[in-house]
Amino acid sequence: MGSYQYRLNNDFFNSLWTKAAGEIYPSNLQPYSSCTVELLEQIQGKLINKKPKAVLDLGCGAGGFSRWLNQALDCDVLGVDRSEFAIEYAKHHTQEGSSVEFSVVEFENLSRLYNRFDCVVSIDALPFAKDEAQLLSDIHRLLNMDGQLIFTTREPLE
Repeated sequence: MGSYQYRLNNDFFNSLWTKAAGEIYPSNLQPYSSCTVELLEQIQGKLINKKPKAVLDLGCGAGGFSRWLNQALDCDVLGVDRSEFAIEYAKHHTQEGSSVEFSVVEFENLSRLYNRFDCVVSIDALPFAKDEAQLLSDIHRLLNMDGQLIFTTREPLE
């Protein structure tokens, strides 16, 4: 069983994360990264005045952050992740007709994306790229002229 399958389907595990994240944390966000309420506020503060129309969420996991971006910024969001289970979970938990889409894409295959984005956001996922220089080059290609990359980082899991 993959880590997403275990975490997303484990009520006890989810209750611990919910308690750790706090009552004001958006309940549909699945707080499995360093994405705190303070980080959400910072991201919203940086982007709200720029009014992005299209955002790419790299390493979107189960899609909670992508849905939050869509609601908080009123923008289209494409969430990509390498986990087929996480993407299926994200699709299943996203309202039909929503302007949030999900796709299974590994960082090494970002060249298959031809969309242009006002912002690329990645929470804790960039260190998992096999070739960070190529990943950054692909992100640069996907960003509009005044586009912005916002990311957090941590050490990859062993």
